[in-house]
Amino acid sequence: MTSCAHPLYHAACRVFQHPALRLSFQALMLLFLYGQGRPLPAHSRLKSGSALSRFLNRYAWNTRALIRVYRQHVHSTLEQLLSCRRGRKPALELIVDLTSLDKAGKFEGLSGWLHGLNKHYGVHLVVLYICVGDFRFPWSFRIWKGKGSKSVTLLALDLIRTVPASLTQGREVWVLADGGFDAALFIRSVHACGFVCVVGTRKNRQTTERKPLSSYPFRTRTIQLPAVSHQGESLPITFSWVWLKRDNAWEKRYILCTRALSPQNLARIGKRRWKIEGFFKTAKHRFNLHRFAQGTKIGVLRFLLLSLLAYLLAHLRGLHLGRARAHTDWPDWGELAEDVALELMAHLIFMLHDLERDRLHQRKIALEL
Repeated sequence: MTSCAHPLYHAACRVFQHPALRLSFQALMLLFLYGQGRPLPAHSRLKSGSALSRFLNRYAWNTRALIRVYRQHVHSTLEQLLSCRRGRKPALELIVDLTSLDKAGKFEGLSGWLHGLNKHYGVHLVVLYICVGDFRFPWSFRIWKGKGSKSVTLLALDLIRTVPASLTQGREVWVLADGGFDAALFIRSVHACGFVCVVGTRKNRQTTERKPLSSYPFRTRTIQLPAVSHQGESLPITFSWVWLKRDNAWEKRYILCTRALSPQNLARIGKRRWKIEGFFKTAKHRFNLHRFAQGTKIGVLRFLLLSLLAYLLAHLRGLHLGRARAHTDWPDWGELAEDVALELMAHLIFMLHDLERDRLHQRKIALEL
């Protein structure tokens, strides 16, 4: 029984017209899906490490075409899944966050991309994650290029504007973010798009009354923040807090929202932002998003794109089997990735096993001699 991962994989293969490039693409995808979390080119038994390195860093294949295939499939899959639902349209959640991909050393080919931020040195990605119920897809990312370039807030707004209107029109849209995106510009811009903004913030943030949020005794109330306005009028903001356990201690986290909500609803919706943290852990530790190990910018972009493509293929397989549910029923990503590899590239896997069998057989004969 085939899954909806098939059309995406075959469309991606068609990007590579030359058979050698197509085989390199398949070899890397096999590493991401079937390589037990070891997608480095040197670990491939189908193509040499140097050939895969050239595929990522030197060969002139159309990276933008592969990005278009990825986005078009996410778009069509979301539209198809949403059209099958009856009754009230589910809300669309756009979750933005910053993640750091640590990199040690100096690399001339990555000049302008490697920076220190929040005690991490490496490449820093602003990621947009789209959620509709059980359906969760990384939509796109931007690379923060250091001080003097676009801030993470502007990069997040750029990502939000790339979401097609066909997905947002006639549907309730929530934009969720942590305290790193609580700038007045971000809240104003999200509200101007017609979306509801739910963002974390610091406890000492000043209101127009020149009082910090921590000084208000009520758990939920309407406040006004400096520079947060719409069409010349100050935008009313609802704020509340939630208690989160961290390092065996309870910590109070403040939440801002551009819609009036009860404390329970605001806390419940605010916690949905943590879905993207689960994605980061899966993408890094199962699909090795952070181990790009490439010395050129195009190589890094291609590695990250292939890692996200592998994640998406496994997620589509999970949706097909009905196992990609909430965090209380989190799927076995290793099993899903292996299932996708067997479903899409069984002939390559069997070929590798035949090569390994022949190698062991030749070694056995050599030992007997």
